[in-house]
Amino acid sequence: GEPTPAGDVHDLARLLAGALAPVPAAAPAAGAEGLPLAALDAGGNAALAGALSADPSRRPGSCRALVEACRARLVPTAAAGVAAAPMAAPTAAALPAAAPRPASPAGARPAVVSPPRVPSQHRPTVSPSRRRGGPRPVDVALGVAAVLLLSLAGLWFWSQRASRSVSVTGEAPWTTVAEEGRLAARFASVLTVEATGEVPPLRCRLLGQTRRLDLVVRGTTVEAVQTLGPGQATRLAEAILPAACQAGDVLAVVASPSSIDLFVNGIRVLAAPWPMEALHSVLWQVPPGAASPGRVRLQKIGTLLFADDFMHGENDLGEWQARSGTWTVHALQNPIRSANPFSFLGQGDDALATAGYWFWRDYRLAFSAHPLPGTAFGAKLCWVSPELGYELLWSQPAAGPGQLSLRRVAGSSRQDLAQVELSFAPAQWYRLEVSQVAGVFHVRIDGSIVLSALDPAPLLGGAVGLWSRGGEGTVFDDVVVSPVEEVHFDFSRQSSRGVSLLRPVGPGASSGGAAAGEGFDVGGVVLENARVAVQLDGLPALSPGDGLELLARRRAGEELALRVHRGRDGWQARIVSRQVGQEAVLAEAPLGLPGAESRVSLHVLGGEAWGVVNGAMVVLASDVPVRGQGTVGLRLPAAGGVTRRSLEVCAEKPLTELENRVEMFTHEESMQSWSSPVQEWRPEPGGRWATYWHRSDFWQDLVAVLRVAALPSADAPEAVGLALRAPSAAGDAAASAGLALVIDPEAHRLQLVGLPQGPRELSLLKQRVQELALERRGGRVLARLNGQVVWNELLPDDLRGLCEIGRFGRGNTKEWAEAVTLRAGGVAVYPFKQAPVDWFPVTGVWEVTNRWQCDPRWSFYSGVQRGGVACNWNKVRHGENVTVEFFAGPKMDQNRGRKYEYAADINAVLCADGRDLVSGYSFLFGGWDDRGSQIVRGHEIVGENRRVAIPRDSTTHRRWFYIKLRKAGNRLSFWVDGTLVATYEDAKPLSGDRFGLWTWDNGIMVAQCRVSTDGPGLAAAPVASHLMAAPKTPYDKP
Repeated sequence: GEPTPAGDVHDLARLLAGALAPVPAAAPAAGAEGLPLAALDAGGNAALAGALSADPSRRPGSCRALVEACRARLVPTAAAGVAAAPMAAPTAAALPAAAPRPASPAGARPAVVSPPRVPSQHRPTVSPSRRRGGPRPVDVALGVAAVLLLSLAGLWFWSQRASRSVSVTGEAPWTTVAEEGRLAARFASVLTVEATGEVPPLRCRLLGQTRRLDLVVRGTTVEAVQTLGPGQATRLAEAILPAACQAGDVLAVVASPSSIDLFVNGIRVLAAPWPMEALHSVLWQVPPGAASPGRVRLQKIGTLLFADDFMHGENDLGEWQARSGTWTVHALQNPIRSANPFSFLGQGDDALATAGYWFWRDYRLAFSAHPLPGTAFGAKLCWVSPELGYELLWSQPAAGPGQLSLRRVAGSSRQDLAQVELSFAPAQWYRLEVSQVAGVFHVRIDGSIVLSALDPAPLLGGAVGLWSRGGEGTVFDDVVVSPVEEVHFDFSRQSSRGVSLLRPVGPGASSGGAAAGEGFDVGGVVLENARVAVQLDGLPALSPGDGLELLARRRAGEELALRVHRGRDGWQARIVSRQVGQEAVLAEAPLGLPGAESRVSLHVLGGEAWGVVNGAMVVLASDVPVRGQGTVGLRLPAAGGVTRRSLEVCAEKPLTELENRVEMFTHEESMQSWSSPVQEWRPEPGGRWATYWHRSDFWQDLVAVLRVAALPSADAPEAVGLALRAPSAAGDAAASAGLALVIDPEAHRLQLVGLPQGPRELSLLKQRVQELALERRGGRVLARLNGQVVWNELLPDDLRGLCEIGRFGRGNTKEWAEAVTLRAGGVAVYPFKQAPVDWFPVTGVWEVTNRWQCDPRWSFYSGVQRGGVACNWNKVRHGENVTVEFFAGPKMDQNRGRKYEYAADINAVLCADGRDLVSGYSFLFGGWDDRGSQIVRGHEIVGENRRVAIPRDSTTHRRWFYIKLRKAGNRLSFWVDGTLVATYEDAKPLSGDRFGLWTWDNGIMVAQCRVSTDGPGLAAAPVASHLMAAPKTPYDKP
């Protein structure tokens, strides 16, 4: 090949030292076009500045340009101890003329490119005379040479240590027919073959900072060769094409941060790993004398994010193109005052609407679908034409089970990648997600993976499509197209062989023991904030010194790792960073003996990384030095005995925010109880500080953030802070604050009080408080000041279960309420701003409609059924302990009375089986024709309060009732508008895990709903468990 940065540094050093005579410049030799020349001024100053620059992207071209400047005598050189002549303004005669191209014998070093003529306006001026006593030319030249030698020696050392460059000799010549620079991290370089007759061999050369990759196509063979330096060429992959390239074929070289793939006519034929190194040039080449095979174009590919909730004008399709069938944007009667008024309706025997471009690839498509009777529906991915793409179809025959299938279409080939028997119910909402990255498919319905498949020859990419076939059509809503951020591998069911997404990784230098052994990273999923979890068997059998590592933010020379290993003194967990061969232990902690079956996970979010073993956070590192995107991976010990069962990779995201306001309703006075954050907080008098507690329950991890800087200045002298507490043993009354993170303004200190080991204090004399945060995570409590962890303590036992959040500070204003942000795990929030895909109505009519007949502008989610039950199950499963809270009111029905004489039965059920209401605990507000409120176990009333009923008068007209239900252990509690209605302790608690809303012979409106639970709760129930059957109710006879 061609000279490269490291070789140029050597050559330049030899030139300056006088060991190599100046070489006359010649015309470019074949293959010498690998690195572009930097712009030069007459003295080579631009090249020198680039060569010594701290910016790595400037060095390779600048170093080479400096070599050329030396050889052209644009910078001084010394030969055989004779000083170089002083530098003068060059003339045209001084620039060597281009010589004809010489024949290059095998193994010969190719000639270098002649430097460009320097425009006169950029030539340096030199004074014709010198002052007496000035430095001699020899001294000047030697001084310059010495400085350059020292600088370049340092640069050479750095280049050898940090970024070895490519230097190859003895390759066959090639002629460049197309070249592109200024490349993006993701791009497609596309060659459309136009040549008639036999297509010559083709080479696509991609040049990075420390390596190059050659994709060579000869006839029906293709290979990928990576070159790091002299004698360091490695064949990464090879393949056989179905046929030799011919006119009309399209070759696409697609680069992503972790791989470079070759596609022929939209189908991948070869995949080569790439170490997340920036590419600066791509060249298409043919043998000398061969004509250009066709035209080349470059398509840069950005991060894909497309979303459409169809909140645009009726019959305005927006970005969608109706390919077939009839497509309309449907709006409610009064869309202005509704949380979710628009949807997209497709009708026809084969209705298809698409959005996107041919270069959309490696994405996740998510959408909500509401199939009408007699309809099959689905989606298309990587759609280019009816002859190229993937098809996902869910069909339901009139009799027998339904079927979900994933098919690959390529020309005349129709290949079923996967299918499963799975039924759906017409007129129900479902949430479908299908993701494809490097041929790995996952299909989810309502959050559960129902189909996985592998395409060993995946398609390049293409548009997304919504698809409806036959019947009355399908309603679609809430479409999102985004990068794939989640993949799962169940190694007990599938092998990792043949999955190009999984790439081997070598051992990492590891403190405390070698980590060599089986290892791989997930090459197609590039994340900055990542979670990687592995399920293992046999971890306790490891020998001292052995361990496993979970990896994140992997890119060239860098990675973060969670290392769980067995030391001489027991088990340890460490967070380790590796950068350019250097390793640092960021945090470590002792670890108890892992179980025979263990789940280990690494979490990286922003500047923090932490490890979790079997649900407990065991180690935390803050301000980690490795930032930015990277791949994730796994290293297992070389010793046998450890078996990986599954691997899960997903984006690590902040916990769910409790904010669930709908802007449309925030200014309506009658809706403040559920649309205003001020109403979420309840004052509690009598404490040391002015205290307000949030009305919701929290069962899992949580974080409360108080933006002190956003508080009114008048409140600054007051004590401000955050608190956590557990309810009393009875589960109803509030206990004293368990933990408090508070600023004492008089002492100018921050305190964390309530720890068993005593309080913690921090002086604030030299700090300005912008933000406080109190967090419960994995059995630990974290206290933060201005985003930084100042205390990381073991969580007290009484705060490991049900917990409440409070804040200190005088005032319950909008500014105070909006200054606090709450996030929590195990929480689902339903403001009904999107299609109700988490709900499964089995009886009655459940839809977004108006509440008031006198003012039909306002629309909410509602359920109605006269003469029977209207039941709506939530599709997710709750844990052993659960809290459900919602705001509801009766639907106006003037035919039954003008003063709500009919109001009754705003009901919910917990711990049921998802089929019958009598399988769980029902909580009835206005039950038994509004004689009061009851807790019912099966058919038995176990708690009743006849003083709490729905007012059957005009005060109910615009009123929203706040209903809260809780199951904590064996104790049930029921509140209405903050008043405790009834409690019940069950000696044999029910074990169901489904909840739902229901009413009897009535209509109810639901404005907000929030669910919080423990354990692995809020996991999606199996789709097959959703049955369209009228449930048995407490009103039915046993």
